[in-house]
Amino acid sequence: MEEQKKKLVLIDGHAMLYRAWFAFPQTLTKRDGTLVNAVYGFTRILLTVLEELEPTHLAVSFDVGRTFRHEVFPAYKAHREKMPEELKAQEPLTFGLVETLNVPVFTKATYEADDVIGTLARQAAAVEMEAIIVTGDKDTLQLVDDGSVDSAGSLQAGSGPVRVYLPARVNRPAVIYDEAEVKRDLGVTPKQVPDYKGLAGDASDNIPGIRGIGKVTAVKLLTAYTNLEGVYEHVDELAGSVKQKIVSGRDSAFESRTLATIVTKVPIKLDLKAAEVKAYDKQKAVNLFTELEFTSLISKLPADAFEQSVQEALF
Repeated sequence: MEEQKKKLVLIDGHAMLYRAWFAFPQTLTKRDGTLVNAVYGFTRILLTVLEELEPTHLAVSFDVGRTFRHEVFPAYKAHREKMPEELKAQEPLTFGLVETLNVPVFTKATYEADDVIGTLARQAAAVEMEAIIVTGDKDTLQLVDDGSVDSAGSLQAGSGPVRVYLPARVNRPAVIYDEAEVKRDLGVTPKQVPDYKGLAGDASDNIPGIRGIGKVTAVKLLTAYTNLEGVYEHVDELAGSVKQKIVSGRDSAFESRTLATIVTKVPIKLDLKAAEVKAYDKQKAVNLFTELEFTSLISKLPADAFEQSVQEALF
């Protein structure tokens, strides 16, 4: 039997929890009235990921409060509403579910889940594992990397590919981003994403960019000059209001790029043994699913180590 190639899936926990909260109605409760729409949706996403992506390894990261970005720029994400209490009440159920499935959770104080995930993805790539990031946040597209291959078409040492997977939504199928897909969607390469946000900003994160510079202009500038440094080196080639905006918005552009740049050297270490998908007790998961009244999802649970050993012995 051919050995399955190692593949690490990294889930942005809060991004998926929020997506589930908005995707499933608040009428989805247990018989006792406990609201479980978000944790049910999160579970559905997790099991779909296991089925579609077939990872050998799996890990989750959750946000843990204020980060260094808030210290640099107090207005960072300041416009976002607080988590609804009805959703917050489902966090412990979600954490319990992840624990029961024995999926390791990686977090680090003062860093966002994106930073932790970016760091773990780079560590996986360094040992030639494929890493797939599951999120709803296109900020992570800057992490996409096709890896490097030699003349024989094999991955070179330390260059495993990194992809981003956006789960399906109503009227939109799931998307897996490689470098070409990032360019098709945004008009820039993954490495240019922070520069792109430095110019155009990102309203969802309250990153200002340069006032009056939109996405189309940002793409044109980066196509011509590669990055912010290139734009400012050639600023005299620009004309009219664009030049004026670029000149006056220099400080905001570089600060915005810093805010948008995902840190990939968080002091945290990927534990591959703990992240093995089969390393969980399936019966415990069945019991929890029954308690949560997620019985329709039980059949989607992956085999645990015992079941896998039986299957391998038989086939």
